[in-house]
Amino acid sequence: MAEQRIDATTTPIRITSRHRGTRIYKDLDLNQVYFGTWKVPRIREVRPVSYHIVTADEVTRPDKISYRVYRRVDLWWAIAVRNGILLPIIDIIPGQPLTCPHLDDITAALGISGVNTAGTI
Repeated sequence: MAEQRIDATTTPIRITSRHRGTRIYKDLDLNQVYFGTWKVPRIREVRPVSYHIVTADEVTRPDKISYRVYRRVDLWWAIAVRNGILLPIIDIIPGQPLTCPHLDDITAALGISGVNTAGTI
């Protein structure tokens, strides 16, 4: 299999994506693009964390939890990582307490600044 590493700066990945900084490759034989191994960003908790109790309608929907906490659906992974949840679709149950890192700490872990933190507790 012939492959080449693609310059991530020219690939359309959102600045707040958890995949930011992950190597991207193109399989030259199949003409397909794929991500390399994702390295979990280390979130240093400098600011106060918040807590969330999972409701019945949030089971199998980590994106809903993320929206209720951060007003963004794409940061569910930070809550999962903080709480040691490997399979959020299966491992989240009603009534489960979750610790949620502060949005500023998440963006710092991603190496970005100046992101709108409205809605952060």
